Amino acid sequence: MTTSIRIKFIVKSEQMKPHLRISHVGGTSETSARWYVPVEEAIRDIECGKCRFFVLINGLAIWVVVAVDAAGVKYLKTQADSDTVSHLLSLPDCNRDTVGS
Repeated sequence: MTTSIRIKFIVKSEQMKPHLRISHVGGTSETSARWYVPVEEAIRDIECGKCRFFVLINGLAIWVVVAVDAAGVKYLKTQADSDTVSHLLSLPDCNRDTVGS
């Protein structure tokens, strides 16, 4: 069974390419504990059917999908993203050192 998980924040890297700027995605569990996972792990979980991630945009759930850039590198984006809008990049950036505190 696939678990649906809401992404509430991201952790940005120093990468200059916008679609590769996210290093981790995260949120809060049912017990309000913060969690985060590397993007590579989230991609694996989506591809194997373990998890489906989503974000809320104006109260609507928008699914996060795996995309591939021209160089063949996989990354995350939402189904509603365009060339100029990245809903994941617009989420709060939470430093990994503060996640869980």
